Parts: sequence; structure tokens; C-alpha cells
Amino acid sequence: MFKYIETIIGSKNFMKHCGDFLAVSMPVGLLFILKGDMRRKFIAKFLISYFVTYVIKFTIRSPRPDLSNNYSFPSAHMVSSFIVAHYYYKYYKSNNILTSGILYLLSLFVGYTRIKFKKHYNRDVIGAIIIVLALNSSKLK
Repeated sequence: MFKYIETIIGSKNFMKHCGDFLAVSMPVGLLFILKGDMRRKFIAKFLISYFVTYVIKFTIRSPRPDLSNNYSFPSAHMVSSFIVAHYYYKYYKSNNILTSGILYLLSLFVGYTRIKFKKHYNRDVIGAIIIVLALNSSKLK
């Protein structure tokens, strides 16, 4: 399916930029939707997840597949997008399962682009998912 999209668009960089855009726009978009206490909880969960991600990154210091200057494990792009999908599902699933499914698919697309463009290994994306699930399995009081 992604190869078909690449053919239609005509640029492989288009997919990379879409993944980068989603990793930023998904959390920002959710911030516009959430209000009050729900927004504060999301910000707290997001910041905690990012903090843990970067502690792990700078502890493990795993090189990227393309050998660029940043560390690979875990994928911060994937943490950013997956936490949005997971948070939305957890708090709004009874209202809109379709939106939750779309957010999870968009998040997986971000992970796919990170692997495809040699910024991450599969383990980096899976590790990011595990971090989000582990740190966000219970509701913040």
C-alpha cells in the first residue's frame, strides 16, 4: 500500500516528511482538542514519556542505521505519535473507536517511515511502543 502511495505522490521524501509532520502535529492537535484536567494529564504523560525516552537514548547510545549523529533507541517520533493514539483510545474509546483506530494507524505509519528511511531499527519503534504502554497503563490522578 505504501509503495502505491509513493508511486502516486512521486517522491519518497514525501513519505518521510509526512512521518515527521505527524510526529509533531498529532500531539499539538490533541492539545487543541483537550480541555482542562484532560489537557494537563496528557501534557504530564507526554513529558514523562519523553524524559524516559531520552534517558534511555543517552544511556544506551545506540547508533542509527544511517549512522547520523543522533541515537536510535528508542524512537522519539514513535513515542510522540503513539502516546496520542493511546491516550485518545484510553479516554475516548467509548465515544469514537474509529478515530482511535485512525490515530493508531497514523502512529504506525510514523514508525514505518522511521524504519524505511533508515532512521531507526524495528526494535526502536517497538521499544517506543513499549515505553508508552508501560508508562501510561494507568490513569494519572
